Amino acid sequence: MQNFFTRSTVFVIVLLTCHGCVAVPVPIPIPISSSTDKAIPEVATPDCLDSLPNIFIEKNRKQKSWEDVEAEADKLEEQGKGQEALNKYSAAHALYFAELGRTQKPDPSPSEATETSVGSVESPEFFFKIGRAFAKTGKHQIAISCFNESLNREIRSPNDASAYLNRGYSYSATGDREKARQDYQESADLFRKYKLPQYRKKALDSLKSVTP
Repeated sequence: MQNFFTRSTVFVIVLLTCHGCVAVPVPIPIPISSSTDKAIPEVATPDCLDSLPNIFIEKNRKQKSWEDVEAEADKLEEQGKGQEALNKYSAAHALYFAELGRTQKPDPSPSEATETSVGSVESPEFFFKIGRAFAKTGKHQIAISCFNESLNREIRSPNDASAYLNRGYSYSATGDREKARQDYQESADLFRKYKLPQYRKKALDSLKSVTP
């Protein structure tokens, strides 16, 4: 399971869990290299979910479930339509909590979040997908925040390798080559662990692009 962001070819890895078979589309992007190794100023990391567009969902609520809307968002994200995907992810997020009878999202700890379903909007995978969509719109600082959330909440393998790779692309896009190098290396190590040589090669190629 995996995905990346810029203009790319889409691959799908299927992960078998106790909840069944889950596939996460993973676009392998063309890495963005930086021409300088200048120090990157510290920037306050924006909140991932709070950065989603505000969507009015009453009409959608009568017609579609949150799963249907999320599936539509996934297709838009695969097609590279980042903003449209974000609109749908926001609607799915609102619908999910509306269907549970909640007026606002809970704030589970990372350990509690690991217990949620892979298909839930509370899951690490949901943050991962939002991150890819934000990256496609060029909002890489928000994307980094989303990838941070997915990793902090212990996203399932092999999505963790993809999360590091995607975060590396966003770090590279913001000019932070050192953090990009670290993420590319971590991604390559994990892809080797999971015996996915084709994706490990992508990570190593990206690593070379930011290595002097």
